Amino acid sequence: DDLATMLIGAADQSGERLWRMPLYPEYADKIKSDVAEIKNSGGARSGLGASAAFLKRFVDGGGSYAWAHIDMAGTAWGAKSIPYLDTKFASGYGVRLLSEYIRAESEAHA
Repeated sequence: DDLATMLIGAADQSGERLWRMPLYPEYADKIKSDVAEIKNSGGARSGLGASAAFLKRFVDGGGSYAWAHIDMAGTAWGAKSIPYLDTKFASGYGVRLLSEYIRAESEAHA
């Protein structure tokens, strides 16, 4: 909860929007495999939930540390409604967001 609050605050400051999505247990069903412990894709239509469920398997750490899944691929190539993303080249989405998060985190622990 604390990490989500900090990241959403950084998003508000940077103009790179985020929202908190649920991580329901059934999302893990999308990455079940017949031949391996898990598969690395839930398929083309599996959505962000399956991606987060995959990452959770490697970063959850039994709840010993906070983690977040920020999906940047969908916004990586521009958006006409956001002036600095209106480009045919890579947008750099997330750089401003993560820079703001690091700045705010540094100030919080100074």
